[in-house]
Amino acid sequence: MRIIESQSDPAEVLKAYRRLAVDNSKIHASDGRSFEQKSGLAKQMGKLWAREISPRKNAFYDEGPLMAADVTDVNLGTLSGTICAQNTLELFRLQFPVISRIYSDFAATPAQFKQTEATRIVIVPSVQSYNPALDGTGRPEGWSTISVAQTKDVLITLDEHIGIPIVFDANTLASTSRSLFEEQGPAAAYALAKYFVEKIYKLFTPANYNAYAVVNGAKVPAAYPTFPVAQGDFARSSLINLAKIFNPNEVPVGNRTALLTSSYYGQLANDPSLVTFYAGQRAPEIITDNELPKLGTFVPIEAPNLTAPNVTPNLVGMAIHRAGVVVKTRLPNDYTTVLPGATYGRTTVVTDAETGISVLLVEYVNHSQGYAEWRIQAMIGAAVGDPRGGLCITSQ
Repeated sequence: MRIIESQSDPAEVLKAYRRLAVDNSKIHASDGRSFEQKSGLAKQMGKLWAREISPRKNAFYDEGPLMAADVTDVNLGTLSGTICAQNTLELFRLQFPVISRIYSDFAATPAQFKQTEATRIVIVPSVQSYNPALDGTGRPEGWSTISVAQTKDVLITLDEHIGIPIVFDANTLASTSRSLFEEQGPAAAYALAKYFVEKIYKLFTPANYNAYAVVNGAKVPAAYPTFPVAQGDFARSSLINLAKIFNPNEVPVGNRTALLTSSYYGQLANDPSLVTFYAGQRAPEIITDNELPKLGTFVPIEAPNLTAPNVTPNLVGMAIHRAGVVVKTRLPNDYTTVLPGATYGRTTVVTDAETGISVLLVEYVNHSQGYAEWRIQAMIGAAVGDPRGGLCITSQ
């Protein structure tokens, strides 16, 4: 296939993308080698999307090449379906930025439903000082104290198999020239991302993150079952105080996030020092987005649906380090290979180039009942990682 250069003609880009999508859908994954091939093609599709299509979508939608490409395949429009799924994964990342702020294990490999897998996270080891004191033999103690293990295995069960099935009947499809499946991309993205993220939010309880609940020497000099703060008092200083809690317990300074309900996020965004600095010296619009600049080692992110799945009383936020929670996705086994020769339609692996998250795209037409179906699906799991990397923020 000819290499597509930056700013290539949209029609040429779409032809290259379609070839990758067609090759992907032709592989029926019944073994590891087949899934490896599908995964490789999916990564190429994701890179082409990120480099050529996403930055200049208007050139593809307004100038017509995408609409023309929709009818290049008589079954479902391979290009339209996979681009819709690709757009869905991109919106997943943009609408819920927290997904890129936590420890994730996304792989375009198949797994079994309810399967439990171990994901290894890196734990920062304690620092040792050389001890020149002599032992009983007259030799220096030296490096006699061993640091704790630097990794931790977190067991995650792929306990949910989720999907977004979208169906249009024959009359609807025959009554319009609109790209109906493409139009559903944003809604599908929001539904899938919201469900996935709310699964993570359910873990944010004081019972799961109790590393600061009792005093433990210099590591936890004061007990914090939760971090209580009134909305009117929530400011940049609150995140600095949270950092003072995390730092002695050797939680890495980088990759810290403060997920906040809309009321507390808004209170923080109105902090006079923040408004003055970023409105006067940088871009003033930065304080209106759903992600603020790093404050007190934490990146504040608005999480309007934080308390929707979480029943913790008075929960208004979560201070979390990347290793505090682990999420995993895997592709379901390709059920179209169960009865060789009996399948119809296609399955395609679609991968987001930035996060690496993959979904299985299923497309088929039912001729007897007269409808076309487009579905993205994946198996997901989430678990608590290092409990030191999390602390619930509650209202007073």
